[in-house]
Amino acid sequence: MLKQIKELFTEKKREEKYLEYLKIIGCAIDENGQIFTQSENIHKKIRKHFSYKDFWSEVSDYSINEVYENIEERVRKFLDSQLLPCYGKNSSMFSMACGSGENELYLAPYLKEIDGYEYSLKMVQTANKRAENQGFVNLHFYQADASSCIFEKKYDIGMSFFLFAYLDDDGAKHAIENMAESLPVGGKLYLRDTLNFDLDTKVTIYLYNYVTGYFAAYRNIETYYKLIQNAGFKLNYEEVLRESYGNGVTFKLVQSVWEKV
Repeated sequence: MLKQIKELFTEKKREEKYLEYLKIIGCAIDENGQIFTQSENIHKKIRKHFSYKDFWSEVSDYSINEVYENIEERVRKFLDSQLLPCYGKNSSMFSMACGSGENELYLAPYLKEIDGYEYSLKMVQTANKRAENQGFVNLHFYQADASSCIFEKKYDIGMSFFLFAYLDDDGAKHAIENMAESLPVGGKLYLRDTLNFDLDTKVTIYLYNYVTGYFAAYRNIETYYKLIQNAGFKLNYEEVLRESYGNGVTFKLVQSVWEKV
């Protein structure tokens, strides 16, 4: 994916996009092409002209190891210790923002049914092809927009990794309420997102890259947890996978388990 991005954006296109962004948002862009801001006004200007959907619609394959080196083993341990001991061959699961299906393929031998939902049609096609090649008849992937879709059936388990960083507040509220509606009381929801730990201002920090089109909204941990709790979940477990520091703020990649109450 990174190679495709480098080939796509020549120096001329970089300059054209840089000038385009300056005209629209009127704020500084760093040498890597990134806008990093807490300003709601700048965020609104960006979202008025550019969408995260433009970026993800072009991605056909995705792995967490492309973003965080050697982290897959810890993700597997999380699933092995927190999900698989609680569920088995009679359990059905949804996975929202499933990407190209690496976690769903890992879990498929242990569960009755898994439905993966992903915005990128290209990644849906990649995931379905892999499921077919590996002989999984209990694993299916569908194109869906988490900010507006409604599940047509109920599930025992829910999973969503790296979804909420790509949704605005209205979209995030719809997504978590849709998940809650699809799970029974006592059903568990497995989440992973990058959060900011700025406990003074408690604001969302927005990142946009004018070169790649990548967008992320790093919610404050208290805001993020309140969003999920308001949908009817209680926190059962959390762990930090990775911690970083930038622009005066600590960011943590957090995995968590929530139970519907």
